[in-house]
Amino acid sequence: MLHVLDGVSPFAYNIYDYLSVNPSLSRMNALVTSYDKFTFSENASTEGSMNDKGQMEYIDSVYIYSNELLSTSSAFHIATEDSLFVAIVPSDEAYAGALDTISPLYRYADSYEYEWSESKGADGGFLYTKTNVNPNDSLTHLNTYRSLLGTMLISPSLFPGVDKSDSASVINHVLYADSLVTTSGVILYNKANRVPGDRNINPVFEGITPVKASNGYVFVVDEYKVDPAYSFIRRNALDFHSYNIVRMKGVANGAQTMYLTSETRTDTLLESWGKEPVTGDVEDDTYTYYEFVKGSGNFELHIRLNNVLSGKYRISVITVPNRINLSTIQVDGDGNEVLESPNFTAELLGDDLKLMKGTKKTSSQDIDQTRVNKHVLWESVEIPESYSGLDFSTFPMLHITISNRGKGKAQGVGFSKVILEPVRE
Repeated sequence: MLHVLDGVSPFAYNIYDYLSVNPSLSRMNALVTSYDKFTFSENASTEGSMNDKGQMEYIDSVYIYSNELLSTSSAFHIATEDSLFVAIVPSDEAYAGALDTISPLYRYADSYEYEWSESKGADGGFLYTKTNVNPNDSLTHLNTYRSLLGTMLISPSLFPGVDKSDSASVINHVLYADSLVTTSGVILYNKANRVPGDRNINPVFEGITPVKASNGYVFVVDEYKVDPAYSFIRRNALDFHSYNIVRMKGVANGAQTMYLTSETRTDTLLESWGKEPVTGDVEDDTYTYYEFVKGSGNFELHIRLNNVLSGKYRISVITVPNRINLSTIQVDGDGNEVLESPNFTAELLGDDLKLMKGTKKTSSQDIDQTRVNKHVLWESVEIPESYSGLDFSTFPMLHITISNRGKGKAQGVGFSKVILEPVRE
């Protein structure tokens, strides 16, 4: 029998191999393969006999493959055949722009103070100084490459209600979804969908036809449109828990975690208390209350801002009025509420404990006693150096101060969150 074939079934490379066969991806391929390492495994290899130099000759030699860049960027499964991925790969044309987008997030200082200890002086401090942190920009390059690879793979296993065996459904979700999560946890938002219900193509994929790979789909982009805001730089809400507070002053009885319930929150007990309610919600119904030391002296908090990237941030603080909680309401001898009016100021400090370059102290912030309030301390403030990817403990701090006069008859003050949000250009 003679079978005549009228065509050739195209061979589907996996995503890793596709980098090497597509000439427009030579720069990405060179980057990834430059970290390839093959290590001989003596235990897994089959021994033969000794040669004339007394060295073992192996009938079957086994080498273990590894790639530090892929494994530390959550892209190690780029060649896995039993999984399904969507890959965003910058072409040679887009490669330089991709690095230019990401590298400003990893600007490092010449030196850092690190390893905070309460034993360093009366108020604690950093114990050591590390210089020459980023010789020849090596740390900047490594973290830039890791971040680039970290946004390369998206797993359709996270797509809700999408038939993963249906190529059209998978691609449709990629193009129109409000957000996509990469294997490194970076969220790629669809900037074209501005309000709920919008259905527009994500600009990252606009005008691109994906290539089918044996383990997924490859979008080769000629312009890298991933926005660092709300992708690499993400919203970060920090609790006022003890771990995040490195220095306290003027606090009696330590930080107290307060739990709001129907028995403690004033707006559920108006009939028995007979006062105006507090409006607004507190996340998880918990916040931290600081009781002031009686007498003169400032109240101060230093809050660590861990692992922040260099870039522009909107920084806010959520305050909780004392009168939200029956246990912290202040009344006089006749049972009447004492009207409190505390206020605070804030500043950003670097790891040198000095005012961060380019920033200034805020104006006085009044803590409204009728509602949970979000105080925007800085609409756009630049943190000039990165604290991400360092192999030692260092961080900038938010310094909050309430002067003795600023206490405003209050016995204490409640804080819920410090919120860092990226600033969109």
